Amino acid sequence: MAEEIKINATLVFEITSKRHWINAFPGAIPELPKTEKYIWIDSKGNTANCGEDFMKADSAGTYPVKVYLLQRICHTEKNEYTEGLLKYLGL
Repeated sequence: MAEEIKINATLVFEITSKRHWINAFPGAIPELPKTEKYIWIDSKGNTANCGEDFMKADSAGTYPVKVYLLQRICHTEKNEYTEGLLKYLGL
């Protein structure tokens, strides 16, 4: 059984449809340093990781898919790295 969890993250992009996903990616969001991660969440709280998920989101009606930058523990304090990362992402 799936467990509902809470995470801290910053919204960086929203994908409104399968067509939007096809037209926008790759390249719609900046690549991240290896220590940083995005998480892609549909309107029902499920993750999207590959084309199969975006196809199913279309037929299941679970768009938009929102892309979040996961908040690491070291991001909880304002520092040069965090500020630089957010600036790099245009946030």
